[in-house]
Amino acid sequence: RFVVMARVLRLVRVLVAMKQFQVIGSTFIDILPAAKRILLFLFSIMYIFCSLGMILFGGLITRDPSNSLSEKLRGTDFSENNYWENNFNDLLAGMNVLFNLLVVNNWTTQADGILAVSG
Repeated sequence: RFVVMARVLRLVRVLVAMKQFQVIGSTFIDILPAAKRILLFLFSIMYIFCSLGMILFGGLITRDPSNSLSEKLRGTDFSENNYWENNFNDLLAGMNVLFNLLVVNNWTTQADGILAVSG
């Protein structure tokens, strides 16, 4: 584990030494203050939708065998791809779902799971 971390740190050291990556890094740092309002607005919108998702879909996605909803997920793309942690059972998991949807990461699989238990 430490060997892998050391290799990553070596790669970071090489990238920092290259002029092109220094320009990219300094540009990213310079943009952050200007993007603060946009990032805070995006976080606020995600927080509102996460809260709404927790109200509407909280507790529906579970692996608990005594819960009848877990049977509805069996055989779906959601369960076959092990998306069990992508749920609205708590705030952190809900934010994870919304980030996955924001970057359009397998949204059809996510929708398949939520549709199976809610509709």
